[in-house]
Amino acid sequence: MAPSALEDLDWQSVYERPELSVRAAIIKLRGCDARLQALSPDLDALVRVAFCDAAYNGGWSHLQQDRQLCALQRGCDADQWFGHVELHSVKSREKWQGYGQSAYDINREHVRNTVPLQSRRMKYLPWLGV
Repeated sequence: MAPSALEDLDWQSVYERPELSVRAAIIKLRGCDARLQALSPDLDALVRVAFCDAAYNGGWSHLQQDRQLCALQRGCDADQWFGHVELHSVKSREKWQGYGQSAYDINREHVRNTVPLQSRRMKYLPWLGV
């Protein structure tokens, strides 16, 4: 993490200074990106963004479990999100009471809404760097 960049972040400031929450999210996503580049240096930048978005919402360990599950499936490329890892998950597909969606649906929908070029992703490009 980057403690100096987040030294003012606490439970009070999170409500008063939204830029700190955005900064924390960007630091977390960039940390994920660095971990992915170290694990799989040949991953496409857009694939890394999709993986990190899924990890941001669902956890790094779940992303790695989903990639392993994909790798066990015939024809599934664990280094590709769209059409591959996105279809295989250890997350529950049972709808959560009060949400109307499952953990799987929430996680995958967020990636679909934010990562593809035709999504809302374009407004975040200056901060994500990809």
